[in-house]
Amino acid sequence: MRGEFPRSGANQLITIPTNIAQVRSLGFAAPLALSPTRWLDVTAAYSYDHARIKSWTDPSDPTRDLSDNPVPHAIKSKLNATARLHTELTGLGEAVLFASMNYQ
Repeated sequence: MRGEFPRSGANQLITIPTNIAQVRSLGFAAPLALSPTRWLDVTAAYSYDHARIKSWTDPSDPTRDLSDNPVPHAIKSKLNATARLHTELTGLGEAVLFASMNYQ
């Protein structure tokens, strides 16, 4: 797992990418798929991730313990949904119209 913590310098922001020593991640995912008619499919999914740093010190300041902080840039919640309309076209294949939404 990589992490970046900003450090302030003389009127500048310095980002130092480093490897995080230990991370604990707990979460779940809940997918759902429905086909209420033969021409409509609906799918949705939600996932949650609670990622925390278990052990990590700042490489530029070893006295600064960054343990028990959230993992930088880790997405906590994700949600997506898709509706798909479809029909067979005789001799041509399938026509499909769909809309999709993603949130994170």
